[in-house]
Amino acid sequence: MVRDDEPAARVGVAPRVGSGRGIRGLGLAAAFYAGCVLFLAWPISVHPATLVKDFSASASPIARWTALDRSLAAWVLSWTARASVEQPLHVFDANIFHPAPDTLASSENLLGLLPVSAPVWLASGNPVLTHNATVLVVVWALALTTFVAVRAWTGSAAAGLLAGTLAAFSPMNVAEWSNVISRSAVHLVPLVLLLAWRAAARPRVAVLAGLAVAVALQVMSGLYIAYQLLAVLLAFAPGLWLEARRRGRRPWPVALALAAGLSVVLPLSVPYLRARSHGVLPDLATARAIVTSLAPSWTAAWQTVHVNLGWTGLLFALAGVLAPGPPLLLRASLPAAAAFTFLLSGGPDVPLLPGTSLPGPYEIAVRIVPGFASMRAASRFLVMTVLLLALLAGLGAAALPRALRGPLGTSGVRAGRAALLLLVLLTVVVRGREPSLPVTRMPATPDAWNAYGWLRTNGDGGALLEIPVMASPLDARDAAATGTYLVGAAIHGQPLLNGYSGHAPPSAALLTSLAQRLPDRRALDAICELTDLRWIAVHLDVAPEARAIWRDVERELPLEPVPGWFGPVRLYRLTVPCGAGRDALRAQIAGRRRGTTVHGVALAPLDASARRGRITADAATLPAGLHAWITAEIVNDGTRTWPGATIEAPGAVLVQARLRDRATGHMVATPAVAAPLGVDLAPGETLRVRVGVQAPTAGDYLLEVGLVQSGIGWFADLPGGGASSTTPVRVLPLRAPAPGDGRLALR
Repeated sequence: MVRDDEPAARVGVAPRVGSGRGIRGLGLAAAFYAGCVLFLAWPISVHPATLVKDFSASASPIARWTALDRSLAAWVLSWTARASVEQPLHVFDANIFHPAPDTLASSENLLGLLPVSAPVWLASGNPVLTHNATVLVVVWALALTTFVAVRAWTGSAAAGLLAGTLAAFSPMNVAEWSNVISRSAVHLVPLVLLLAWRAAARPRVAVLAGLAVAVALQVMSGLYIAYQLLAVLLAFAPGLWLEARRRGRRPWPVALALAAGLSVVLPLSVPYLRARSHGVLPDLATARAIVTSLAPSWTAAWQTVHVNLGWTGLLFALAGVLAPGPPLLLRASLPAAAAFTFLLSGGPDVPLLPGTSLPGPYEIAVRIVPGFASMRAASRFLVMTVLLLALLAGLGAAALPRALRGPLGTSGVRAGRAALLLLVLLTVVVRGREPSLPVTRMPATPDAWNAYGWLRTNGDGGALLEIPVMASPLDARDAAATGTYLVGAAIHGQPLLNGYSGHAPPSAALLTSLAQRLPDRRALDAICELTDLRWIAVHLDVAPEARAIWRDVERELPLEPVPGWFGPVRLYRLTVPCGAGRDALRAQIAGRRRGTTVHGVALAPLDASARRGRITADAATLPAGLHAWITAEIVNDGTRTWPGATIEAPGAVLVQARLRDRATGHMVATPAVAAPLGVDLAPGETLRVRVGVQAPTAGDYLLEVGLVQSGIGWFADLPGGGASSTTPVRVLPLRAPAPGDGRLALR
């Protein structure tokens, strides 16, 4: 048994926590980490209301999606701050992807970050400032809680400073200063582990209550992070149980405190369960396929850990296991949790011999843990691996002054502390700082947001559609514009038909396909019927071709321009009421209207006589490796109306493009985006649609555009053939932009 009067450092309680020296040390650490954040995020840290990292120079889709994820996080943080005051019981009925319900459940909710984001948003109304301030505070808090945990376990402030630096200022946190919220807001995990260890040793009411609150806030900081924390606690639990038994305590108080904190998942899971029933979140088979495709190799996973900790951090982590000082159970529990999270990061399968593997803990969790399949990227667990090893490195670093005390006495202790502090500074300056952090203003021109300010005052709750729309995240231009729309939605607060998330609702493809065809009157009428659309914003700077298309459009459509200066944005008000079919669309989303379109056309398989039609598509060249759009004209020559006014469900008719190698006739594997018809097309009727195609490498190909009945297949592949067109196209390589010209061009 360990006596209650045993030295505090050995039972995980910092000596004289409330003493002036302890508080002064905490204040100095907080100030030091604040300076580190200011330095590492410069110049964003001094202009957080307007500057963000610039990803425009990168042609990588990952960089573009990271920028889009940043805008999504800014919207989530701002929306939840607004809704927590204005509609606290309907936070998940967010204002993107209108009129779909529970749209916040299509992404992370980040509700656990409200203590930071809400005051900033309510004071400023600025989503960029809200996002940047929350990111900077989360990184700072991660450093500080890591410091507190290591100092409590070791009594060494220098070791705590090093551990906090390794955990918070690792490249995965500071390389982007953008996506850190949704990926690594693990700022309370060190505090959870510290309080859990204390509660196991001395289950006082205050400690147990603090543990429950810390767990709850951490779980609410992100759905992905909740599963990561659960994995850490599962691996940490045996150590907590043994520590409680070693101390002569019962393990149930700490278990109940952890369960109380984790229980916040139950009410939060209800909107996600509804979203899954509506087809927003993927089913088990789809989710497993996504996870498998995104799982890193074990070599890549190890490289991630190595890059973020360096050899110095890893050696200190090894010393943390071997060096005496903190309790042996703690020194065993931290590496056990790190190993478990690393094992989870590899995805469903654990390789044995070449070509053979066994289902790993990830696969088991997918099968038995509700919602775990929605994790998508197993590599997210590496965030916890790095953090746990940083904590362990702090335990190892504390052993350095003790090791030098023997041969050098007090001067050796001072030298060891000085070496650790020097290593902290080198870690921040050499490993953390990006040589030149490229930044850009958001918005690029302040006039671009004048329309959002006007809508915030005059929108009157009417739904907004912004042009151009993003029908595929592969489209770089429209994806960047959608990021602006998300931030704008945080400003004006009106329902927005546009949106972006990891899991879009099934109505999104239908509405964006229709919106791409504007200002076509039939498309506008269809959108007006399915939604309560009132405002349309056309971004002429994003889509210069819209200047000619939308010139004097109000003469032909029920639109009137909104007077005022909105910079490059042209804002229109609909002059007719909309929304007659909105309830029918929402009934389809909820699964209450099956088997027919919103107009009652049966979603039954079409026979050969009904699959007759003509398609005209004209595309001579495509840009290699980029996404392009083709306009196709479709004529229904069949005997039945093609069902198209419906969300993508079995039986809906869509239009799609695919490519074949011209020399061999073999199909080329490229991402394909199927566009819903959006309307029920009767025999003899004609429809113009836009079809997306991702061009392969340069060469000569055959572009085939055809109709597809969802769940059944291409008309052309079914008995009797069907509507399709085949056009020779040449995919041309891109040339580098000329000096002063940032645009890519075809050779």
